[in-house]
Amino acid sequence: MEVMIETCCGIDVHQKSIICCILDGPLDTNKPKKIQKKFGTTTVALKKALFLLEENHVTHVFFESTSQHWLPLFNIFSDSKLTLVVANP
Repeated sequence: MEVMIETCCGIDVHQKSIICCILDGPLDTNKPKKIQKKFGTTTVALKKALFLLEENHVTHVFFESTSQHWLPLFNIFSDSKLTLVVANP
């Protein structure tokens, strides 16, 4: 598979927590740097997660649409410059 996004984040969404996994590396490498961090789902915690993504220059965020738990995440992240993709789990 050809790499097309240099810095992206996948987010596993749960009721009381989210887990962010950032992959960062040049498009010509098979070993991107991986940063993984767990956050709560309060507004403050989600804003901290957004800050982590912005400070790591993430451009695209992919997260699952589990129940309604993705809605607060989408609402907070939608004010940023990130490209958001809601995917089927």
